[in-house]
Amino acid sequence: MYVCLCNDLKCRDVRTARDSGARTPSQVFRAHGLQPRCGKCIDCMRVILDEGEQQASMPRAS
Repeated sequence: MYVCLCNDLKCRDVRTARDSGARTPSQVFRAHGLQPRCGKCIDCMRVILDEGEQQASMPRAS
């Protein structure tokens, strides 16, 4: 699914950047060599970035 139409970023692009260390939308854009344009994607990006933090803090089953 597209997250940022202005920059052609998809969910997987945001997750890839997150998994490589991006913690903010600005860092996601930088990871892909892009800059934000209209800003409508910021909230959606934050949700995807927060998913990674929630998964990292969940205890793993043994």
